Amino acid sequence: IRDRIPPSPPRKLSIGVTPSTINGMKEIETVIIGAGISGLACANRLHGKGREFIIVSKDIGGRMKSSATDPKVGMGGVYINSDYFNLMPFVDVIEPFRVRDFYFFDGKSYRTVFSFKNIKYFPKIFRFVVLLWKFRSRLNIMRKGAEEQEQRVLIENDPLLKKYWYLSATNFLKQNNFEELDYLFGQPTAGTNVFATSKDMNTFYYMYLFLTMIRPAYIVDLSKTAGLLSQEFQSKIIKDEVIKIEKQKTGKYIVITLKNTFIANNIVIAAPYLDITGAYDVPKPAKITSVYTYYVNGRRKDEYAHKKGIVLHPDSHDAFLLWEQKHGGDLIYAKTADLNLSKYYDNFTILDKVFWKTGMHLSSTSIIGQKLDTGLYLASDYNFSLMEDAFITGLYAANQIIKN
Repeated sequence: IRDRIPPSPPRKLSIGVTPSTINGMKEIETVIIGAGISGLACANRLHGKGREFIIVSKDIGGRMKSSATDPKVGMGGVYINSDYFNLMPFVDVIEPFRVRDFYFFDGKSYRTVFSFKNIKYFPKIFRFVVLLWKFRSRLNIMRKGAEEQEQRVLIENDPLLKKYWYLSATNFLKQNNFEELDYLFGQPTAGTNVFATSKDMNTFYYMYLFLTMIRPAYIVDLSKTAGLLSQEFQSKIIKDEVIKIEKQKTGKYIVITLKNTFIANNIVIAAPYLDITGAYDVPKPAKITSVYTYYVNGRRKDEYAHKKGIVLHPDSHDAFLLWEQKHGGDLIYAKTADLNLSKYYDNFTILDKVFWKTGMHLSSTSIIGQKLDTGLYLASDYNFSLMEDAFITGLYAANQIIKN
């Protein structure tokens, strides 16, 4: 994996672009809104094909945000699995992500899924894993096609993926007699990954959360990822905020920002719903979760000590996870800005804290299309919020523009 990572360090991002000007407005072939994983993936593909574009974004990197005190500690995305074929060359692996490192509360104490005390659940766990392998196989076929076709079309045309999309996780768990497994392991895992519970998602998304059970996974350093993706076109990134997108009778789009006005043949919206909704009427995901990420150094209380990861149950905690990092300190995901850390530590220091207004988009029974209009594409994670698929949505938008 390390051999696939480009060795050259990223250069400092610069601002500036020189599109042509018509009637005082700057004309450009494509405007990409958002410089997170999907926007940069889109730009990277367009640049490789010699196409003209700019990126307009309030910040750079999106969820690829590192702690201000340690760049190897991710305050947003932290781990990936070995099926992240597109993203893998742009990350640095820190260490393996192991399911056995995470402890769940059984009502009396914390133990891993593989504890001998859980042997009574093993037949159900095995059955779940079989279903998970089938889902993973169909998902990866969909991913291969998703660079050229909309996710919506591919899911609708796959019987298993379509079934899981329209089946609530609650009904799936009931049909398979997995409710107890879900309460002990599923709901805490859902809280840790998407800051919600199984009641808030469909079966497709629920299965999506557990792929690390069957695939090798890695804790990664994303601090260089944005720079590696954009190192050849950093002058095309403009730090600005889009306030209005309007389609003209000519079929072109006017993009109004705080500092500029652009005319574009194509628009790629690669920003979260809450960041773009005032500028354009984008489809709204069924549920948007928020989360606070804390980076804490301290001495855990005995109950939580000497365990790499403590997965906390959302029924009884405002925190979702205590996660020891290789370079020291703990990452904590929490519902609140004033988390009572004394519940978990004898003493502590908050090294960093970030609020994610959009923690995750959660899908509903409807599948959001990626082609909103002629020349207008939706990237990012409006259907499901994992970095590989956000990357692929950017590639889809770029490929549609290249075809035309």
